[in-house]
Amino acid sequence: MRRCIPVWLLLTLLFFIPNTAHSQTRFFERGDSGFTGSWGYLSEVNYLGYHDTGARASYTHKGLFDVGIGIGYDEYDKDFKYATKGLFTNVVLYRPRGGADIGLEAKGRYSAKTTSLSFRDPRFEKTENSTFQTGLRGFFHHPFGSKSGMILGLGAYYRFNKHQVLDVYDEVSIGHDYGEFGFISDLHFLVWGIVHLSTGVEYAQDNLYTDKWEFGAFLSFGILIGRSSGQNGVNHD
Repeated sequence: MRRCIPVWLLLTLLFFIPNTAHSQTRFFERGDSGFTGSWGYLSEVNYLGYHDTGARASYTHKGLFDVGIGIGYDEYDKDFKYATKGLFTNVVLYRPRGGADIGLEAKGRYSAKTTSLSFRDPRFEKTENSTFQTGLRGFFHHPFGSKSGMILGLGAYYRFNKHQVLDVYDEVSIGHDYGEFGFISDLHFLVWGIVHLSTGVEYAQDNLYTDKWEFGAFLSFGILIGRSSGQNGVNHD
């Protein structure tokens, strides 16, 4: 079935992904290639502490690495121009065959967001924020048969941020580069072999405004396409 997924479906899925550090979940086992699409709500540790909604999509190759893109909207502005847009990749570093299904993955993400300021202060036009985030995540997969299961993930990351305030001439009036450390715990459930539910909490630094450690949370749901009906990466199609 995986080999027959139409191109239009791939193109449709690739328009989605939220701006947080969510994992791919790792329900795709060794040998599985397919797509994940999801929609979620975030109360995120970020500048101004905005609440975001967004969608994401990713492609997983042979259960070994993922690539994806997506978009997130904050609660104050639903304009596509000012949405957060991101790219990410995850690479499995360790996942043994047989025995307990545990593993380790490396994660990377780039995101960018523009915010209009002209209605607040006529001297400034907008802010531009970009981030690059990298980290490690360990995970444990507990299957409930071949079509359902649970995954618990624990991870840590470092995020580099570039924050700029531009005037009406697109000149940088204020610029600030800063870094943040964070930790994330995520929990995922797979139902009927295709539907997944995800939730998690994040504890991270906010070095732009508060210089404190703060909590964030997320909740999302979506679908997986291309997962084998077998376990432990053994395909039966």
